[in-house]
Amino acid sequence: MENRIYEYLSVFIMSWLLVYGLTPFIMKLALWTNVVDKPQGRKSHAKVTPLMGGLSVFIGFFLLCIYDVAISAGRYFDLPMVGYLAGSLLIMLIGLWDDKWPMNPYVKMLGQVVVSLIFIFSNFTMNELNLMVGNAYISIFLMLLWMVGLMNAL
Repeated sequence: MENRIYEYLSVFIMSWLLVYGLTPFIMKLALWTNVVDKPQGRKSHAKVTPLMGGLSVFIGFFLLCIYDVAISAGRYFDLPMVGYLAGSLLIMLIGLWDDKWPMNPYVKMLGQVVVSLIFIFSNFTMNELNLMVGNAYISIFLMLLWMVGLMNAL
């Protein structure tokens, strides 16, 4: 168990360093491709603000997931991992699209529901929630609400 703690800690630190190092390049890319938020109306910023921050977080996360699978004995790309990476890629693409061309909120919500269902049905569920609620369908519904709610919280 102690070995896994160091492994998780090293993956977390490397992921943070990777995202921290990538962010300035992604900001320049956002400015170059004009994926920016311009100050207007009720906006609180006074100058052009680059968007696409989710891209650097995704790249760091994605590369470190692959690294973790590569260094972990007995770990491989099983259905939960593939679902996790596919769902993460899809939500990053939705966010990137929405940064460049603002999406209809209903279409964006539909994409978030699809991503959440990918996570849930690739076995990314909380077994404790199933035990607490006592019904798998209610558990799936609560998990769906929780995930879509988190995606819209920021």
